[in-house]
Amino acid sequence: MIYTNIALGTASRTGQTLAGIMAWMIEFLTVNSKPILQVLVLPGLAFTLVFALVAVWFERKFLARAMLRVGPYYCGGRAGVLQVFADFIKLFLKEMIIPDSVNWLFFALMPIMVSFVPGLALILIPFDANWVLWDIGSLGLPMFLAIMGIAPLMPIFAGWVSNNKYSFIGAWRVAYMYISGEIPIVICAAAVAIMAGSFNLVKIVEAQSNMIFAIPQFIGFIVFFIGVLIESERTPFDLPVAETELVFGWRTEFSGILFGFTMMAEYVMLQAW
Repeated sequence: MIYTNIALGTASRTGQTLAGIMAWMIEFLTVNSKPILQVLVLPGLAFTLVFALVAVWFERKFLARAMLRVGPYYCGGRAGVLQVFADFIKLFLKEMIIPDSVNWLFFALMPIMVSFVPGLALILIPFDANWVLWDIGSLGLPMFLAIMGIAPLMPIFAGWVSNNKYSFIGAWRVAYMYISGEIPIVICAAAVAIMAGSFNLVKIVEAQSNMIFAIPQFIGFIVFFIGVLIESERTPFDLPVAETELVFGWRTEFSGILFGFTMMAEYVMLQAW
């Protein structure tokens, strides 16, 4: 009888604890529904993943058209709309090989950081006056440029921890290219801030309600666009890869899901810019 009462009391306390946790979770989700939605959907993880997949498909088709071919269409008919999903699943199912000569912790961490750091800058981008995850006022543009300035260090570290000469050479090529692309991007961003009269990203967006600044600053827009291509290692500025001489640049030693993170980082960088 005593053991029965103890068991019933324990079950009652456990039930009360679970009920309290559930009530707290419901209250937390209700109060913070908008920030959670922003983190998970827009401009969060779901939007970033969808953007990367669409950007890969569009880039493949654009380059195929430029080269007078059709591009991959093994999945999804002649348009190949499902090819990127098939490649995405293939990367995540492939074996992840870690070389014996590397520090496995840093080797596994760096591809994630390559995607995470530019993704962190997305929390500053206003999709609407009331839809910005982190509005820090006049520090918005400087903070964004600071985060995007740190992002190029991640591929350099990734090539270094790979302990491979081809990866290391590719990493230094990334460093040279990023230095050449960062300066014109910062100058163009400063010109936009001068026209808007503020470093606040929300106010910069609102200042373009009548006319986007790309029209009066068309030359600056072209320079900025070229700088973004350099920063994201897009064609024709894909020198750090250079398959014929560096295998696959700083990504040479990564495989499986780690290689998937390194590829996604390019499109996260492209999305952030």
